Amino acid sequence: MEIEQRLGLYQVFLKLYEHHRSLLDEILQLEKSTSNSFGSVATRCVTGIIQGDRVHLVTNLIDGTTQISVY
Repeated sequence: MEIEQRLGLYQVFLKLYEHHRSLLDEILQLEKSTSNSFGSVATRCVTGIIQGDRVHLVTNLIDGTTQISVY
Protein backbone atom coordinates (compact mmCIF):
# COMPACT_ATOMS: atom_id res chain seq x y z
CA MET A 1 0.00 0.00 0.00
CA GLU A 2 2.80 2.45 0.87
CA ILE A 3 4.51 1.79 -2.47
CA GLU A 4 1.25 2.57 -4.30
CA GLN A 5 0.91 5.85 -2.37
CA ARG A 6 4.48 6.83 -3.19
CA LEU A 7 3.97 5.96 -6.85
CA GLY A 8 0.78 8.05 -6.90
CA LEU A 9 2.61 11.02 -5.35
CA TYR A 10 5.43 10.64 -7.87
CA GLN A 11 2.90 10.65 -10.71
CA VAL A 12 1.30 13.84 -9.37
CA PHE A 13 4.64 15.63 -9.26
CA LEU A 14 5.54 14.30 -12.71
CA LYS A 15 2.31 15.74 -14.14
CA LEU A 16 2.98 19.04 -12.37
CA TYR A 17 6.48 19.08 -13.83
CA GLU A 18 5.16 18.40 -17.33
CA HIS A 19 2.23 20.84 -17.31
CA HIS A 20 2.94 23.51 -14.68
CA ARG A 21 6.70 23.61 -14.11
CA SER A 22 6.62 27.15 -12.70
CA LEU A 23 4.05 26.11 -10.09
CA LEU A 24 6.15 23.11 -9.06
CA ASP A 25 9.22 25.35 -8.81
CA GLU A 26 7.30 27.74 -6.56
CA ILE A 27 6.07 24.88 -4.34
CA LEU A 28 9.63 23.60 -3.97
CA GLN A 29 10.83 27.14 -3.24
CA LEU A 30 8.38 27.32 -0.31
CA GLU A 31 10.14 24.32 1.21
CA LYS A 32 13.45 26.20 1.10
CA SER A 33 12.00 29.40 2.54
CA THR A 34 13.28 30.21 6.01
CA SER A 35 11.26 33.39 6.49
CA ASN A 36 8.99 33.24 9.54
CA SER A 37 7.50 36.73 9.21
CA PHE A 38 4.07 36.95 7.66
CA GLY A 39 3.57 40.69 8.14
CA SER A 40 4.27 41.71 4.55
CA VAL A 41 3.80 38.36 2.81
CA ALA A 42 0.45 37.10 1.56
CA THR A 43 -0.61 33.71 2.87
CA ARG A 44 0.26 30.96 0.42
CA CYS A 45 -1.85 27.88 -0.08
CA VAL A 46 -1.35 24.52 -1.78
CA THR A 47 -3.99 21.82 -1.32
CA GLY A 48 -4.04 18.47 -3.10
CA ILE A 49 -6.95 16.05 -3.22
CA ILE A 50 -6.81 12.56 -4.71
CA GLN A 51 -10.21 11.30 -5.82
CA GLY A 52 -10.04 7.90 -7.49
CA ASP A 53 -7.61 8.28 -10.38
CA ARG A 54 -7.98 12.08 -10.51
CA VAL A 55 -5.86 14.62 -8.67
CA HIS A 56 -7.17 18.09 -7.82
CA LEU A 57 -4.66 20.80 -6.94
CA VAL A 58 -5.84 24.14 -5.51
CA THR A 59 -3.27 26.90 -5.07
CA ASN A 60 -2.83 30.64 -4.96
CA LEU A 61 0.90 30.66 -5.71
CA ILE A 62 0.73 31.96 -9.27
CA ASP A 63 -0.22 35.65 -9.40
CA GLY A 64 -1.81 35.41 -5.93
CA THR A 65 -5.09 34.15 -7.39
CA THR A 66 -6.79 30.86 -6.65
CA GLN A 67 -6.28 28.28 -9.37
CA ILE A 68 -7.61 24.73 -9.63
CA SER A 69 -5.91 22.08 -11.75
CA VAL A 70 -7.27 18.58 -12.34
CA TYR A 71 -5.06 15.72 -13.55
